[in-house]
Amino acid sequence: MSNLVLHEPLATEVRRIAQAEGLTAESVVEAALRHYRALARQKKIKAEAEWWTNASVELRAQYATEYVAIHQRQVVDHDPDENALFDRMQRQFPGIAVLITSGAGRPLIRVRHPRVERL
Repeated sequence: MSNLVLHEPLATEVRRIAQAEGLTAESVVEAALRHYRALARQKKIKAEAEWWTNASVELRAQYATEYVAIHQRQVVDHDPDENALFDRMQRQFPGIAVLITSGAGRPLIRVRHPRVERL
């Protein structure tokens, strides 16, 4: 494992929080990083959903009977089987939030570990 150096005053703040919560400094930093990553994923999924919602009628109509996977404001894959699409996206983009949503209709939010998706 490599070391990470936290400079003052952040290091003192981490130690203070850890002591107040009865945790280790490492666990506080790990929890903060997990929280940051979750927020970043949610932000990305929201941006992808906004892009899809505002996509042209023609583009959306191409996938009206399928599920689409959207990454970096592009349809990167599609499939009538949502689970098959999800599995492919996990293999193709491991650890990266990819929006999977219905090609038609109003999307619903569903949490599917490790990312938030719109259907």
